Amino acid sequence: MSAKKESMAQDSSSGVGLAVAPVMEQAAEQYYHIGVLPEAPFSFVTVAGVAFHQYTDPPVMDGRTKGHMITDRYRIDGQILPLSKAKVNAIREALSHKIVRDNRILNTNTTEGDSRHVRYRSIAGDTPLAKFLYMKTVAGTPEPVQRPPSPPSLLEDASALQ
Repeated sequence: MSAKKESMAQDSSSGVGLAVAPVMEQAAEQYYHIGVLPEAPFSFVTVAGVAFHQYTDPPVMDGRTKGHMITDRYRIDGQILPLSKAKVNAIREALSHKIVRDNRILNTNTTEGDSRHVRYRSIAGDTPLAKFLYMKTVAGTPEPVQRPPSPPSLLEDASALQ
């Protein structure tokens, strides 16, 4: 959690200190290249509120032609996002409870109070969701990148989740 700072402002007319709303310190963020591997049975999944895509195609402004702005779209593998350490920890925790079975993503973490309470039982063919996702830290200024020919999955290389 980020620490809170409280500041006091001085009212010049009465000399009374006025409480100012707490200011949240900005959590340090690191850029990550994240995505879904080509062999996944899906092209998009959300984990802990973070969207993992096989590819994105953001608009790119290429310049002006006869007074009109030209917008192109280029396919980019995955996406690059700034994530805080807390969000990375939330992704790690969520992935520890998600599996893929018959091309469906199941949550293995059920609680007694959950109205959808179904006890998870492992069967042959259950695959950790992390096998189909990748997440790598990006140094410096993030720019659109192509994924390496065979990036390791988060199951094989969890160094980004550390």
